[in-house]
Amino acid sequence: MYSSNDTRILGWYEETPTPSIKLLSKCNISKDAAILDVGAGATTLIDFLINNGYTNITVVDISEVAIERLKERLGKEKSVLVKWIIDDLSQPEHVSQLRDVTLWHDRAVLHFLLEESWQQTYFSTLKKVVKKDGYVIISAFSIGGAKKCSGLDIVCTSSAKVRQKAL
Repeated sequence: MYSSNDTRILGWYEETPTPSIKLLSKCNISKDAAILDVGAGATTLIDFLINNGYTNITVVDISEVAIERLKERLGKEKSVLVKWIIDDLSQPEHVSQLRDVTLWHDRAVLHFLLEESWQQTYFSTLKKVVKKDGYVIISAFSIGGAKKCSGLDIVCTSSAKVRQKAL
């Protein structure tokens, strides 16, 4: 999607990620807490985190193009402040090696994991890498919601189902 489209026209793009920022502020985590943004794409949340003094940020996306666009937008000075991982959360190689993540943030991955086995791997990885007293923020399409996002098939779910799988 990133190779053939302007980032700003993709269905998951937000100029300002206000819902994520509000949820993050409720977590009241330290500025050096490990933050993992999965499926980050070209999110502006990373700009917010850096500009607000967060120092332990890891970005994950399956798309190398998306990560390169985000690095380019941030510029060299800010992009060196972030750890970058290209990985597929349906079969993670690198993310599954992380530990003690304080905040797992996902605004654009779970609903693209169409197979139940991919979702099981996602939640297994989440449980493995997030520390016991950590936080998980997941945004997904609700039951009865859209069937596609930017032309791609998605899976709709409920908050109760997400909580059940995440615990």
